[in-house]
Amino acid sequence: MSKKEPDPSEFGQIQNMDTLTPKIKEMVRLRSLRRFFMFFLLPIVFSPIPLIIGTPPASCAYVIFVMGFFWVTETLPLPVTALIPTIAYPLLDIEPAEAVSSAYLNDSNMMFFGSMVMAVAVESSRLHERVALRTLCFTGANPRFLMLGLQHDGLFFADLVDLIISLLKLPLVLALIKELDMCERLENNPIPHVASKDSIENVSQVLVLSDSKQQQRIYKGLLLSIAYASAIGGIGTLIGTGSNIAMNNHFQSIYGDKNPVSFFSFICYALPQVFILLIICWIWLQFLFIGFRKNSKKNQIVDDMLLNKYKQLVS
Repeated sequence: MSKKEPDPSEFGQIQNMDTLTPKIKEMVRLRSLRRFFMFFLLPIVFSPIPLIIGTPPASCAYVIFVMGFFWVTETLPLPVTALIPTIAYPLLDIEPAEAVSSAYLNDSNMMFFGSMVMAVAVESSRLHERVALRTLCFTGANPRFLMLGLQHDGLFFADLVDLIISLLKLPLVLALIKELDMCERLENNPIPHVASKDSIENVSQVLVLSDSKQQQRIYKGLLLSIAYASAIGGIGTLIGTGSNIAMNNHFQSIYGDKNPVSFFSFICYALPQVFILLIICWIWLQFLFIGFRKNSKKNQIVDDMLLNKYKQLVS
């Protein structure tokens, strides 16, 4: 058996990778050095605030400025930066350690933690995919009703944690976009080689997926519908987003056990607004991205794909 000759193009690619590797290593080293110097330089730059003024509010402002720049520059990991007050406040006599530690384990934070646990449970059980696929099988592959189904599911699960649900539903939307693009190619140019399925792994590939500007607009509308529906659904419950939890904690500190805001009363107040905003958002996205588009016979192919995916999940 003859030995395979090396491909010159492959050798050229290896050479390019070898030349890029030292550059990447140099960039990583410079970034680590930047973080190292920022870690020591920023506290020194802001140190005149507590040294000159010398009051607890000035020391608190010093910690806030340092944490703010650490967050913006990502000198430390974000969770580590969030724990700086547990050490800095007692050292600078701003608050005792007992008071600072209790602020990290108050009712609002535990409520947010519980909602995160529920979101993780939904992700591990793939409940969001089951509900989404079942809803999309009902609405069909028409882009208008497809967007409505995606927004409906995003609205329902965003009552837990809006941002997490947006990330969980993104792979499903990308898979739908892939099938829609394949159907568009088969309809416009029914040649065997166009039926090859290109994998879509991130949002940036969507923008160069199709040559049709109309299809690109539809894909953008589907992606934006998930983000908007999750943001709208987050205001529907007390645990949907962090601002609602913070508001409830503020009311709890003022009224105590006589807090007029309960989970059920907040839903009764916010849910009508959520549905009104969702309808307005859906109509606006139709007008902006889909327009007066005629139905296509290719929708049956996407319907079959959705049904097959749902059967794979429940089996």
